[in-house]
Amino acid sequence: MKKKLALLLVLAMAGSSLAGCGAAKNADNSASNASSGATLGASAGADAASASSGASLVDMSTLKLDDTSYISGIKLDDYVKLGEYTGLAVTEASPKVSDELVDMYINYYFMQGAAKTKVTDRAVKDGDTVNIDYTGKLKDTGKEFDGGSATGYDLTIGSKSFIDGFETGLIGKNIGDSVDLDLTFPTSYSSADLAGKEVVFTVKINSISVTPELTDDLVPSFGISGVSTVDQLKAYMHDSLLKQQQSTYDSDVQNQILSAAEANCVFQAPPQGMINRYMIELNNSLENQAAYYTAQGSSVTPEMILQQSMSNAGYSGDMNGYLQEAATRQCKAIIMLSAIAAKEGIKVDDAEVSSEASSAMSNNGYSSMDAYSKSVGIDMNQVIKEEALATKVLDFLTEKANISEPASTASSASTAESKTTASGSAASDSSAQSDAASTAKD
Repeated sequence: MKKKLALLLVLAMAGSSLAGCGAAKNADNSASNASSGATLGASAGADAASASSGASLVDMSTLKLDDTSYISGIKLDDYVKLGEYTGLAVTEASPKVSDELVDMYINYYFMQGAAKTKVTDRAVKDGDTVNIDYTGKLKDTGKEFDGGSATGYDLTIGSKSFIDGFETGLIGKNIGDSVDLDLTFPTSYSSADLAGKEVVFTVKINSISVTPELTDDLVPSFGISGVSTVDQLKAYMHDSLLKQQQSTYDSDVQNQILSAAEANCVFQAPPQGMINRYMIELNNSLENQAAYYTAQGSSVTPEMILQQSMSNAGYSGDMNGYLQEAATRQCKAIIMLSAIAAKEGIKVDDAEVSSEASSAMSNNGYSSMDAYSKSVGIDMNQVIKEEALATKVLDFLTEKANISEPASTASSASTAESKTTASGSAASDSSAQSDAASTAKD
């Protein structure tokens, strides 16, 4: 599907926050990651799921499926009484990409990998890349914490990839210097064990280097087809970021529409079979996300992603309870969208479903829908049909919605750019060692 259905958005955003620990590998990864999620979490392939460390978050043996697990097996009127769903008010800032944002991402995506020149006759300045060894300890106990140490780590001063005070604390220091940095992790940090904690990083500076000036001569070395000048590179990056922002904008608009439409409905408790199905989908999605980040070099587990999502939502219960609530919300959304489709005569034909199925199989490495369904533990034929229909309904609701810009254009631009930064960080190139020392961008 071209658009993410927004049903797994809360968990996807958690993954983005967790992985936002450093510069991204490339713009294409960032843009594609922001617009991915075309298939629900159930589409996590067997290879991806098996690559994730740890067992399933839920006891899969207890999640029994039956006819009520899918829309085809229920009577919609038994579970929802529709309210107003057209003409819904939505306020969302249109995508905007500034020159400053383009320059920042070029520095992250491309200039970090450019050949650097060693500096030996001066202290560290803003913009320098320093090679460092560091060890982090809790200030109150003096104990080293997991992920807080690394050797031979390259850090660009001013990248804001580490927590506040880490990078600025190295400015003015010389090669061979060792410095103790008294710092505090943000209260919103992804790890509950470190959030708000006072720590001391002991950092040794091994070398200093500077990034070359971006010129037309340097651009071909980045290997981007059709991009050979600085102007073309900036245009390429602008388009990538705009595409990413558009995806975020579409998801945000759809989420507002879903929330508003649901608020106008009267729901009955969804059938347990459907809740179980979405529990499976959520589990698959978490494992798939964790496997992706692990493949990118980040030490991220399904539990970490889920805990970040729970923290973002201010949820104080246990993980199983949170998954139950998330699954229930998803049930209500798909039931409501299906009911709207029935009322409005919105349908998907066999050709549309077949196209989506072929794409899903290809993207996830399956040769048949039976193999796909067996691997993920749910009937993907029905899931794909439901999602195709739901996407059509969301398009319909979006066309009928009253979408307006926020009152302040300044804040709108800032919001748009901050969302790009958060989403772009999802394809981060951070190492496991830097996870504990870096700031999650959100």
